[in-house]
Order: sequence, then C-alpha cells, then structure tokens
Amino acid sequence: MSASITLGNEVRPVSFETSESVGKEVDFLLPLALLPAMATGSHLKLPARISSQLFSAVPRIQDVFRLWGTEHWGAALPGAPVPGAKFQQIHVDSEVWSERDERGSGVACFFSGGVDSFYSVLKHHDEVTHLIFVHGFDIPLTNGVLRTQASHMAREVARELGKPLIEVETNLRSFSDTFIGWGAYQGGALASVGLLFQHLFHKVLIPSSHSYADLFPWGSHPLLDPLWSTELTRIEHDGCEATRVEKVAYISRHETAMKWLRVCWGWNNKNNAYNCGHCEKCLRTMVNLRAAGALERCKTLPHNLDLRVVANMNLSDESDEAFARENLNALERLGTEPGLALAVAEAMNKYRLGEFKTQLTLQVRAHVDKREWKRVMRGLLMLLRYHPRALVRAYQKLGSPMRLRRWLRV
Repeated sequence: MSASITLGNEVRPVSFETSESVGKEVDFLLPLALLPAMATGSHLKLPARISSQLFSAVPRIQDVFRLWGTEHWGAALPGAPVPGAKFQQIHVDSEVWSERDERGSGVACFFSGGVDSFYSVLKHHDEVTHLIFVHGFDIPLTNGVLRTQASHMAREVARELGKPLIEVETNLRSFSDTFIGWGAYQGGALASVGLLFQHLFHKVLIPSSHSYADLFPWGSHPLLDPLWSTELTRIEHDGCEATRVEKVAYISRHETAMKWLRVCWGWNNKNNAYNCGHCEKCLRTMVNLRAAGALERCKTLPHNLDLRVVANMNLSDESDEAFARENLNALERLGTEPGLALAVAEAMNKYRLGEFKTQLTLQVRAHVDKREWKRVMRGLLMLLRYHPRALVRAYQKLGSPMRLRRWLRV
C-alpha cells in the first residue's frame, strides 16, 4: 500500500508493506495527513470516499489539537522541526461512505514488546486475536540489526501467546517528522496503521502511555484515539486505569514478559542493544521492576541499579517527569528503598530546575533590554544555583508582566 501526499509544491511518498492483506478502504489517509496539514495550514483533499463517522469527527479532532497547541504548548508544536509552527484549523474535503460492509471478527492490539503493550495484550489475552508490530515507529528502518532483534522478539511472543502476528513496515515517520514531533503524532500514526485492516478487525487496541492521573496533551490519548474510529473498526485507548508501576507489577507475573520485555527507544540506541540499560526508559523500567520486587527476574535488563546514574537520569519532558513521579510515589509507599527514592527525587528536582531556568530565560528575554539581558541572566542563574527555592518562590509570586518587568530590572 502506498500513497503520495502533496504539501505545498512537494510530493512525499508514504508506503506500507504488510505481512497481511490490507482492506479496500482509504480511511487510513485521514489520520496520516491531518496533523501535518494542520501544522502547515494546508487544505486537505482526500482522493476517495472515507467513513462518515470518521469524517464527522474531524472538527473535534482539530479543536483538541488547536487548543492544546494554544493553551498548553504555547502555540509552538512540541518537537516540530520548524520554529514557531502551530496547529491551524483547516478545511478537509472528502466524499463519505455510510453503508456498512460486514465487520471483521478479530480484535488487534499494537505490540512493541514494551510495558504498555505487554500489559494490554496480557490483560485482554482471551479477547485479542492478533498482534500488530510496526517497523519504523520506535526503531529507524535503517537500523537492520535492532529491527531483526525486535522482529524476532515479536514473533516469539506471538508464538508463546498463541496469537497471529501482523508485521508492518512503513516510512511514515520520514513524512511526519518533517512537520511535527512524534509525541503529538503517534496516536494518528497508530490509527492509520490500524485502519488498514478494517476488513479483519472490529476493534483495535492502542496501549496507553499514561494513566488517568496524568492526562496531559499527548498524541495518543483517551480523548483522541476513539475519534479515529469508523463504522467498521473501533479504535480504543487501553490501560489508563493503571500507572506504569502497576502495569509492571502485573506483567512481572508472566514469564513471557520477563523473558522478552523491550523498552529501549531505538532512535537513541547507538549500540544496537536490545535494552541499553542506561537511558531514561531503561532506568525508569528498572526502578518499576525494583518497586515490584521483580528486577532480578527480568532477563532483558541489568539487575543492578546505580543510584548516581538514577539521580542523573535525563528527564526530557512532562511525560518523563510523570513516570518519575509514579516511581517516587511507589517507592515512598514501599518504604524499603529510601536511597532509590532519594535518587529519583533528585532527578525530578534537576528536571524542574531546568524547566524553571528555561521559562526564566524566556521571561528575561521578553522583559529586559537586549543589552542587559545576559548580565541579568548571570545574576539570576547564580541565585538559582545557590538559592533555588527562594528564587522559585519569588518568581511564582509575580502576578503580572508589569511586576515581572520591574522585578527583573531591579
């Protein structure tokens, strides 16, 4: 299956190679193209009829992303390669179909080998009929070594669980990464793949990243994922009822998960290790497993946790911080790992101070004369180093730009 997407004067090919035949519907084009079109302010015209249910959800999908962009991300898109890019309301032009073909009898679940997908597959073991593994989402297509390892894992897990495996290879990220970061796009990308198989599945499960306690704007979200559904296939966001710590405790009771768990982010894995054991995702999962008393039973991650490495764990965004907070809460309730709890808390404090420094820099640039802002920043960063809590408290008390401007110029 392939398609050509024209944005501006450029034609961008997107392809899907699948181990199972795809359906005749072209609904997959809408979640594939909508967000890049919004990011570029482009009119979106689809070449064939799409589901009336899916088409009717387009205004709401656009409203959600536009408001998230304006109110949460500060208009700029997270991870977007073009500075200042933002989601814009656009016109979508398509004919629709409303007649129903016979719905598929199967239920599919996306599977990467990570905590979330293992949790959903094992929880719904009796309902799920197929697993879907996608090449090109979390591992670059060019990394043949790591792809071979991951593909072997997916096939072995499918065999052990008695489920057919569908493998999909796609260059979709070479298209989407040009316009929008993966964090915002991932839900639409997964829905696009799921809608290729409407003739097979009446339901497709997208394993959740976060629990109901942390539903900040994110590309795969319980508010959004169901909106990609059609009359034939319901897209479900699954697993929000459990924190990552609870998910790990659940899957740790299953030998297959402890034998094959794969969490390392392939785009940053320089040594082609199945799990590197040093990145934030590996460390976060090792802390999860330690809190569940199962780290020593996991065959794919190191069994020793260096507290200094944990304390210097690189939390890069609010998603990473949310997972760290879950780990800290679990360790504090457990009460048997005080050193590990302190190390996680230190990593969180470093992240929060880094975020504060970023926001402070933006405010100084906005309210201090260009000739003076470097001198002001040196002084503020000195205060941040030696008196961080006092500086943060003083900053938080500033209720208006005028008071902020006066404070910064003193």
